[in-house]
Amino acid sequence: MTPEQIIKSVVSAIIAFVIPTALKKFWPETEKVEKLPWLKWCIAGFIGGALGGIGSGLMAPTPEGIGNWAVYGAALGIFQWYALRGYRSVGVWFIFASMLGWMLFPFGGPVWGWVVAGLFIGVFQSLTLSGTKNVFWWIPANIIAWALAGLVGYQVGLLIIGTNPVLAWVIGWGVVGLVGNIILLYPLKMLKEKE
Repeated sequence: MTPEQIIKSVVSAIIAFVIPTALKKFWPETEKVEKLPWLKWCIAGFIGGALGGIGSGLMAPTPEGIGNWAVYGAALGIFQWYALRGYRSVGVWFIFASMLGWMLFPFGGPVWGWVVAGLFIGVFQSLTLSGTKNVFWWIPANIIAWALAGLVGYQVGLLIIGTNPVLAWVIGWGVVGLVGNIILLYPLKMLKEKE
C-alpha cells in the first residue's frame, strides 16, 4: 500500500466517523420503526453509491486503489447506516465495516473483487449486528448482492459511457449501490432483534 493510499484510507475513516457523529447530533434518530424502510434503504443505496463514485473518481481512480475503495465504502456505509437508524440498532462500526470490506476489493481483481468485497462486508457488518438473530445470512447475501450489483452497474455504465463518461461513472456507481441494496432487502427483513 502506497503512502497516498494510506492517506486516502485514513481520510475515509475520519469521514466515516465525523459525518454520522454530526448527523446524530444535529439530526437525532427517529423513533423505533417496525416496518423495513425499503424506499429509504434503496434511495440510500443509489445516493451513497453515486457519491462514493464521485468521491473515489475525484481521487484519480485506479482499480487497485485501496483508498478509492475506502471512499466508496465509507459513502455507501454512511447512507446505509442512516437508512437503518430507527429500524435496527446499527452504530458507526457498520460504516467502518462497509469501508473495510470495500477496501479489500483489489485483492480479488476486477472480476472476483466483487465477491471478495461482498464476503468481507458481510463478515464485518455481521459482527456489528451482534444483537441480531439470523445474522449469518447477511454474509452470503452480501456476496450475492455485490457480485450482481457490480455486474449490473458496470453494464449500465457501459451503456452511457459513449454519451457522457462522467455521468456513466456516477450513474454506474449509483446503480451498484441501488442494486446491492435491493438484493439485500430480503435478508435485511429477516434480521430480527434478539430478545
